[in-house]
Amino acid sequence: ISRVSLHNLDFIRNKGIKLYDRVRLQRSGEVIPYIVSVITQRRDETQKDINPDSIQCPACSSHAQIVENVVGTKSNPTTTTQLYCPNHDCPGILKEKLKHFVSKNAMNIASIGESILDLLVDQSLLHSLSDIYTLTQPETIFLLKRFPGIGRKKVDTFIDEIIASKTNPLWRFSNALGISGIGIKLAKEIEKHLHYRPNPTHTIDQ
Repeated sequence: ISRVSLHNLDFIRNKGIKLYDRVRLQRSGEVIPYIVSVITQRRDETQKDINPDSIQCPACSSHAQIVENVVGTKSNPTTTTQLYCPNHDCPGILKEKLKHFVSKNAMNIASIGESILDLLVDQSLLHSLSDIYTLTQPETIFLLKRFPGIGRKKVDTFIDEIIASKTNPLWRFSNALGISGIGIKLAKEIEKHLHYRPNPTHTIDQ
């Protein structure tokens, strides 16, 4: 495990996490790494309280914005305090959106992994979710096959997957957009409510 994301202020406060703390981590299968507890016995004089007003986005250095969200049910709502980057052009946000877009439960373009997406964003080939579909252009394919670490066979594989994804069911596309509150279950309900039936002559870019 090389890193763990901390964006929930309530979690940080409840766990008593400070800057420069040593912590116990837990991860099973493909579950996101989780901070179990702070190793208080390893503390010295270097630890400091985390000041939310001084936190910056690690990707673009923008000042983090504190946002309160209401989660849970109508009968049992819970307010959580989270940290967000307010920069709409933040490369870190774009990378995370792209990773969700191509994931197994979204558009299922599995061959485009995290390292490739990071490279494509860093090389300014991807600026939005829709740019995934510009990767099938001949001039872009030529360029991709010259990138070290990708290779011709890898490019051919994810180009085929990108093309195949254009005929995905509506629920996959709805979930892939990363709209707050819309996950797999609600996306399928929306598709069912709209009585959507895929038309093989239509694709996502139409």
